[in-house]
Amino acid sequence: MTTCDLWVLRRLPPLEITDHLLTDGERARRDAYLRPADRRRFGAGIALARLAVGRHAGLAPAGIRFHRACTRCGDPHHGKPRAIGLDVHHSLSHSGQVVAVAVTDAAPVGVDVEACLPLDDVPRLMATVCDPSEGPVDDLEDLYVCWCRKEAVLKATGDGLSVPLTEVVVSPPGRAAALVSYRGQAVPFDLRDVRIAPGYAGAIAVRHGGHVDLVVRDGYDLLRPP
Repeated sequence: MTTCDLWVLRRLPPLEITDHLLTDGERARRDAYLRPADRRRFGAGIALARLAVGRHAGLAPAGIRFHRACTRCGDPHHGKPRAIGLDVHHSLSHSGQVVAVAVTDAAPVGVDVEACLPLDDVPRLMATVCDPSEGPVDDLEDLYVCWCRKEAVLKATGDGLSVPLTEVVVSPPGRAAALVSYRGQAVPFDLRDVRIAPGYAGAIAVRHGGHVDLVVRDGYDLLRPP
């Protein structure tokens, strides 16, 4: 059976809960954020990813190290994160009070969550996100659904926002999530929406031709001491 675990924190933990799970370099990056909420999000994301990958691999969190170098430019900070020395795929997303980490052996995975906040100039934004073939996107909630589907796919491919969102064509909101085409090509993906929490949109994408069983788990089960 091919599975993917999605670990979700629905409220941000205090810094002291996650501090021991970060390396010195990760703490320095966390502390460079000006806003306390941003520091908590960053710390919670790294901690949850380390715990989730470690549990999946049967290793202590201290033994998990991440490599984030971009495969295109070599920048050490903005590439798709990978667990060094492990054949485990994972993806991290956070927004508002929510942090989500997907982990699987199956294939490259991407997860995206977004707090559905009001936006300025929605029509202009829709034009940068949606391809005309996807049909009308009628409201802000639909826009977030479409956005999450596309970002999840881009995270799974590792291309990120170097690829315009309009080149990731997905099924319209209101229909089951599916990838129609990626940069004009048919690419096998298991794409689905995920209900993370009220007021949030979410999606997960696994670059896999078959069905992947998704198990949504409480991230606090990992943060609590055994």
